Amino acid sequence: MGGRYLKSKESDNGKTHSIQNKSLPPRNEPSPTLRELLREKVVRIKENTMDLTIRVKEIKGYCPVYKVGDSFKLEDGYRLVTEIPLCMHSLASLLPHYNALTISEPDTWGLAGKVDKTKAYVQCLDASAYTDGGTAIFEISRIDQEF
Repeated sequence: MGGRYLKSKESDNGKTHSIQNKSLPPRNEPSPTLRELLREKVVRIKENTMDLTIRVKEIKGYCPVYKVGDSFKLEDGYRLVTEIPLCMHSLASLLPHYNALTISEPDTWGLAGKVDKTKAYVQCLDASAYTDGGTAIFEISRIDQEF
């Protein structure tokens, strides 16, 4: 017997029957290669990925880089598109969340706003209460959900 048959089972009449594993491909069809499986998964993810807009909603203290209303975009899940300078502190704050937000709702990750659950909120890492800097609070929305 080939690899498609995993085990035998004895029936009431004493005969042995093979139980077929339905998850394996039929013998005459080749299994997809790992590369084909990964390519298919990347295409599915790309089709379901939304671009993000990140806006400076509020600044506590003084921020030398941003002002309220500044914005930049994240396209294709990895490309930053901006006409303004970006601060490394803000990027560090966005890194843990941007992937999840391109494919799912902010509420799933505890980042949803109190009023508008479709928008996520994070803040930069500058501890403005103890430094001369400022803490920027960012509003993140999926581009398909913008007005």
